[in-house]
Amino acid sequence: MASRAKKKPKPGTEGADDLQVLHPELPLSVGGRDLVMREYGFIEGLRVRPIIEPMLKDMEALIGLTTQPTNDQVLDLMGNHIDEFQELLAVASDTDVAFVAGLNQTDGTRLADAWWKVNGPFYWRTAISRVAVARVQARAGKAGGATSTPPSSGTATESATSDATHAGS
Repeated sequence: MASRAKKKPKPGTEGADDLQVLHPELPLSVGGRDLVMREYGFIEGLRVRPIIEPMLKDMEALIGLTTQPTNDQVLDLMGNHIDEFQELLAVASDTDVAFVAGLNQTDGTRLADAWWKVNGPFYWRTAISRVAVARVQARAGKAGGATSTPPSSGTATESATSDATHAGS
């Protein structure tokens, strides 16, 4: 028996934002420039990993205090790593550190907010994952108990030292 074909979804419906979810980009105007804050690609993410590592460590510490950071906590995090954060902003917006450093309060905040919206979730999940792994490893270390003893030596089987075994016994 034939079945009725399903209607194709209209543009703007289910799945229409898949690319934005997979590789988010956020257009914005700051400092007289039209920019696009974008998520780092894989290789680019590996390149900025040493730059963001100190921030990740502080994110891990923050996770011990809260599951969702406040705006002030995020700003403090950024400010505590301002040199590294300027570079992260510049890379993700295809600008340079001098441009980022010259932004006024309003434009700088807008750029930082855009970075956190686009890239923050990835790094926050990374920090959460690290904390979770550390907790599991800590529990496993406590539950491990005493280490096992070394194996016993094997049974002597040399004919000079062992009794002969009779067939059929």
